[in-house]
Amino acid sequence: TVLGQLMDPLADKVLVATAFIMLIPLGRLPAWLALVIICRELIITGLRGIAASSGIVVAASRLGKLKSIIQYLGLGTLIFPLDLLPLPFLHRLGLAIVYVALVLTIWSGFDYFLKLRRIFLAPSDTS
Repeated sequence: TVLGQLMDPLADKVLVATAFIMLIPLGRLPAWLALVIICRELIITGLRGIAASSGIVVAASRLGKLKSIIQYLGLGTLIFPLDLLPLPFLHRLGLAIVYVALVLTIWSGFDYFLKLRRIFLAPSDTS
C-alpha cells in the first residue's frame, strides 16, 4: 500500500535513530556522529515524503541501500554484548564500520538531494 511505502522507511529510520541514541550514553558512539546520521535520515526521508505526496516516487538508490546495510552491520557490532563473547577489538571494529556508514550516509544524502532538487526545481508543464 501507499501508506506502507511511506511508513516502512520511517519505521526503519526510527529504529536506527533509537539504536544510535542508545549507544551514546554507553560510550560506544560519539554524539556528533549519531547527530549527523540522524539529521541526514530525517531530511532525506522528509524530502522523499514531500515528493511522494506530489505523486513522485524516489526509489532507494543502490548507494542508499549499501549505506543501510553498513549502518545495520555497524550497529549490530556495537550493540553486541561483550559479556557473551569477549572480543576486545569488537568495539573498534563496530566504530570503524559506523565511520564507513557515515561517509556513505553523507555521500548518499548528497546523491538524493541532487535527485530531489532536479525534481522540485524542474519546470512545470502547466501553461
